[in-house]
Amino acid sequence: MENSKHPFVSRVAFSGCVAMAVSLIAFAVSGCQHAGSKNPPMTLDSNPDAPKDAIQKFYGTEQWNYVKNLKYDAFVILRGYVSSNYTIPNARIIKSFPDTTRDALAREFSKDIRLTPVTVGGRIRAAAEIYVYFYESGLNPRQALVIAKQQSSIGPTASVGGDLYLITVTY
Repeated sequence: MENSKHPFVSRVAFSGCVAMAVSLIAFAVSGCQHAGSKNPPMTLDSNPDAPKDAIQKFYGTEQWNYVKNLKYDAFVILRGYVSSNYTIPNARIIKSFPDTTRDALAREFSKDIRLTPVTVGGRIRAAAEIYVYFYESGLNPRQALVIAKQQSSIGPTASVGGDLYLITVTY
């Protein structure tokens, strides 16, 4: 009697393991297909993180219409505070796309940024964000668009500042 129970139990356990393995593989494959099918932002216009209004204001409408659709290869966003000498030391990386291979280069480009913060007084340092977009495909030498802007605000709705730094770096 024990011999007849034992094979049944092991068949049930084996079937359960097989079913679980098949469902995990199906889940992994469907997840990979879904992640791969999502189109990543590859232009300033399609990237929700890009400071579009600031760039358009800097370039003007005609140049913005050209620049907004240029495809970039990567971007890095950094955040920090404007110091008394107008630099943004120790900016931390908050987002890298598609990977972190350009983080050191973005940090290096951010060392040259100078922002004159607009403040309301007091000793609160102005926050700033730095956006570095890398244009590498088909370009020799390669180029990066470096943008920095003040992020300070007073209260939930009133924005202060608007100082902008924008430069193209050839590397």
